[in-house]
Amino acid sequence: MTTQEILAQAIADHRSGKTAEAMALYRKVLEHDPDQVDALRLLGVCQLHAGQGAEAEALLRRALGAAPNNPKIHDNWALVLRGLGRKDEARAASRRAVELAPNEPTILINLVQFELQAGNVDAAIDLLQHILTIQPDAVEARYQLAETYEHMGDAVSAIRESQAVAARAPEQPQIGRKLILDLCLADGDDGSRVAEAAKAWHRRFAAPLRPARPSFTNDLDPERPLRVGFIGGGQLRAHTLTRTLLPIVAAHDASSFKLHAYSDLERDQEDQVSAAFKTHVTWQNTGALSDEAFVERVRQDRIDVLIDPVAFVPGTRFLALARRAAPIQISFPPMTTCGGDTIDYIVADRFMLPPEAERHVAERVLRVPFGMCQVPHFPLPPTGPLPARAAGGAITFGVTNKLIKCSDRALKLWKTILDRVPRSRLLIKAAEFRYAGATSAMTRRLAACGIGAERVKFGSWTDGWAEHMAVYNRIDVALDAMPFASVTTTFDALLMGVPVVTRVGTRILDRYSYSILMAAGVEDGIAFSDDDYVERAVALASDLDRLERWRSTLRQQVLSSPACSGASQARSLQEAIRGAWRDWCKTQRS
Repeated sequence: MTTQEILAQAIADHRSGKTAEAMALYRKVLEHDPDQVDALRLLGVCQLHAGQGAEAEALLRRALGAAPNNPKIHDNWALVLRGLGRKDEARAASRRAVELAPNEPTILINLVQFELQAGNVDAAIDLLQHILTIQPDAVEARYQLAETYEHMGDAVSAIRESQAVAARAPEQPQIGRKLILDLCLADGDDGSRVAEAAKAWHRRFAAPLRPARPSFTNDLDPERPLRVGFIGGGQLRAHTLTRTLLPIVAAHDASSFKLHAYSDLERDQEDQVSAAFKTHVTWQNTGALSDEAFVERVRQDRIDVLIDPVAFVPGTRFLALARRAAPIQISFPPMTTCGGDTIDYIVADRFMLPPEAERHVAERVLRVPFGMCQVPHFPLPPTGPLPARAAGGAITFGVTNKLIKCSDRALKLWKTILDRVPRSRLLIKAAEFRYAGATSAMTRRLAACGIGAERVKFGSWTDGWAEHMAVYNRIDVALDAMPFASVTTTFDALLMGVPVVTRVGTRILDRYSYSILMAAGVEDGIAFSDDDYVERAVALASDLDRLERWRSTLRQQVLSSPACSGASQARSLQEAIRGAWRDWCKTQRS
């Protein structure tokens, strides 16, 4: 074989995942031609992925010396520098690659990632739009553009781009899944829009995988101890989801329910919450398993009831569920319908899913008294004095949700509230503010709704638990997002003595805070219309004595309520599961 033929075979092996074979061939090429730049740069990339950073750096430096104006080398050099932790140098190298090849989409998309990591959202959007002028059907770029608009808090643009990319790549399940998630952010949807998208996704991707006649050999004794599995995806760690699941798992009846957890976390991603989870379940690491192998593992474990808390979010095992891994498959906690018969039941209370809204879900409903329960993973910091007292009576309203959940309707209502409460201010704290472009974009959105910069304070997200919770010591009244209501941020506010005003909508995810506030016995902020939302916020702001009392009493009230009772939630869920199991046994015998 000629050197070029060897190189071609090496590249083919590299693309097909045969890294060891590719590396051997790249080295063979370099024995014949030590300055062959493609062999140098691609072997360097392989070395980087093999954890051999120093070797990768040496190879890319040789390649740059041989061809200093080759854009592909600069592009690969950027990846190596990033792998070595030299982020600023990596971004500079990527920018140089783009200077040399300004119309090469694969090089441009890499610079997008570097700009996003640096918080330069506006630059990333400009690059993505440039790619789409070159290749209007570039699926990866349009998908990334939708995600970048999410970083900016622009739900309307994110939905538009998700719809566009789904139309161009209807065969890709992860793109259709993302569209469903983005449609959850659409204001004004009564549930039918998301439901139709979920049904279409289910018909295309899930239904063809369902066995014609699923058969199980599970013992049909309706009262025996049940084996219950939890699909964890990448979330069985310090995560909002485990604040819901861990209290239930810790309080379960071990004599009647044997729990299993299937985690796709890498072992080095596990933390103290993972360790706490392991003390109550049979834990299995399943990240390396295909969906088919995952189903086989669950069936080997003879799981009776499989609980999926992940649904359509990244890391989903939904296409494993479609293959019927267990006799009964349940969605808990639910976000929306899964669109078909892959999930048998969703678990909900009457606040989260009233009977009249069941027409939008394909699953049967297992009713529990309260559908939301959370317990913090870490000790709560002290609650501070009421901020309004130190500010001469001036109220600080607070929003601590993701910006993408905050619709223009919400912003307009916040404007009305600020107008009604003299000298009041709005504190908005969001993870997206780590992107410089998100701050300017939110400032523009607020201004368009009539809220001046002098009435608003932005707070960036913080990594530390105590630092994160301390923001509530600067807030007098929390305003919930709409249409996508809060879960964890509602709990956090209440536990720091801050009341929450929520606008109850029609969909499950519009009603999360409603369910939490009912379970906590804090009904003063529950509004059933836009006008009521404003009036309740104004009423709370006008009663400093009540706000001050809550500062010292609300935490204990919430902690003592069903909203934070893992034992109560475990009993309710176990009763619902037992009822579903009895029904399944009955149908199998008939």
